[in-house]
Amino acid sequence: MANKSPQGTDVLQRMFNKNGMTMSQGRKYVIKDDNIEQLFGGVGAPSPAPPALFNNTGNTEINIPYRDPGTGEEYTEKETYNIYEPVIHLNANNAQQNPNDCGMYARALINDVGADFSYEPDITAGLAVRGEVDRSGNGNPNDRSYANVGEMYLIKTDTGLESHHGATVIASDGADHVTSEAHSGKDITVPEFAMYGSGDQSFYERHHAAYDREETPAYMQILGKQ
Repeated sequence: MANKSPQGTDVLQRMFNKNGMTMSQGRKYVIKDDNIEQLFGGVGAPSPAPPALFNNTGNTEINIPYRDPGTGEEYTEKETYNIYEPVIHLNANNAQQNPNDCGMYARALINDVGADFSYEPDITAGLAVRGEVDRSGNGNPNDRSYANVGEMYLIKTDTGLESHHGATVIASDGADHVTSEAHSGKDITVPEFAMYGSGDQSFYERHHAAYDREETPAYMQILGKQ
């Protein structure tokens, strides 16, 4: 997790993917490409939030890549990471109890509901807009492209919810942040972890193409507790 090593200091400016893993800029958090149902948090890194909704199931050692800033030589160091798994499991066959619905699950994380949540028609009920990305060209004084821990991204085709994706940030490392996500388009029972950063790695840039329409760019809100 540390940036220092006997061979020098390798300072990262953003998240990166290498050796089948996505790592945050300070290497506090790791998601393995072949196991996105687990999050690996470095020793001393904050637990994902809310803590009651993510189990720490033990720890493991991971070979973390580094690059010596002086020589450019690449090497690895074995470091210990805690293993986190979601408490909430999704029910793809039940639209009312723990549904595999991105917005409902994201809202459940914000509200720290415990292991079970129920479907509600308005996923934004009880939440406040903390920021938004409006690419209409009208200008938006509330423009903010990143969410803090405990806040939810909601990207959609327009101001309605006919087509959307929602995800709540559960951990952060500098400009990089981790989400735990449900996906109605996938046959999953365990939420998946994902990592986003800034610029072309942001949530908006990674998802907007699926929600852009010919005359209307994708619209994104950042929601939190009122």
